Amino acid sequence: MCNMAAYAGAEPAAPILLRLIAAQEGFGGGHFTGLATIHEGRLHIAKVVGDCATLIRETPAAELPGTVGIIHSRTPSAPLQEWAQPFLAWNDQVAYQANGSQGVFKGTVDYDAIYDRLRAQGASFRSEVPCEVKSYPLLAHGHSVHTSDLLGGLIADNHVRLGLDLAAAMRAGVSEAPSEIAALAVSAREPDSVSAIRLGTPLMWGYREGAGYLATFALAFAEEGLAGIQPVPAGCSAVLTASGLDCRPFSGRLGRTCPVRPWPDACRILDEVLADGEPHHIGGLAKALNGLWPAEYLSESVMLAYEYVRIECLAGRLDVIRSEVPASRPGAKAPQWRFVRRKDG
Repeated sequence: MCNMAAYAGAEPAAPILLRLIAAQEGFGGGHFTGLATIHEGRLHIAKVVGDCATLIRETPAAELPGTVGIIHSRTPSAPLQEWAQPFLAWNDQVAYQANGSQGVFKGTVDYDAIYDRLRAQGASFRSEVPCEVKSYPLLAHGHSVHTSDLLGGLIADNHVRLGLDLAAAMRAGVSEAPSEIAALAVSAREPDSVSAIRLGTPLMWGYREGAGYLATFALAFAEEGLAGIQPVPAGCSAVLTASGLDCRPFSGRLGRTCPVRPWPDACRILDEVLADGEPHHIGGLAKALNGLWPAEYLSESVMLAYEYVRIECLAGRLDVIRSEVPASRPGAKAPQWRFVRRKDG
């Protein structure tokens, strides 16, 4: 699964965001990396086909100005630079990124209708290509657009043309085009905050005096000296600022979360999986938990797998096996990290 992070505080955001994503990219990202910050009423973006080190080497990402921003590292896909996230909407006012998949909402969204409506409002999409890209919707005219680019455009339209604040614009956009995702967005019009959505897919909040953090995997916070860490509530939207996290639950299907988190059962299952002494990728661990959630609830299998791994790593009972795999960028490598039970653990 893709990984991402956000920061809102008083320090330069870019170096912090780069640390946070470098600490996560081996859990599923490393094929595309992108960063967006806000400074003096403008969004500043850098992104590449490649890992965090490539982003730093080939772009001015580390020097992007501003003390608020978001960053993303994504899984394999066609090596198209504009398919790296975050996506900058056509009006240059909103940058948006997401993790996850359509999940239980697959087949319920009319992407052609959204595309046609936004095009009629003057929108364009930087990810649009005149061919099919596997795992993404093929529009009626034979083009593909990344679903997060399309949703980012919808959110930007809600925010700029309709005048909704960014969090409300995200809620409206995700309600029209739902997926099992976690998403982050920043607006040039709201320079002190990051807006977020969590519909099952992992998103953790970390905080200290005068600064707020978000990340897919809380191990990213290990070197940040935070006062506390906790999950962003599932089925919620949220606004991150330097002073806190303001959450608002969804109603209906988007807010239907399991009333009891089956943590003991998850630990038992993952203990059994890792008892074989072999390295396991986070995706395989999450898959082992899929049966714990009835279909009517948003699944948190990935969230619990991430938290289990964090606790076991910090307790010294798991080792991280770091390796590389062929990347989406031709000739390059992407990090891949797996976990193995320590023999003395």
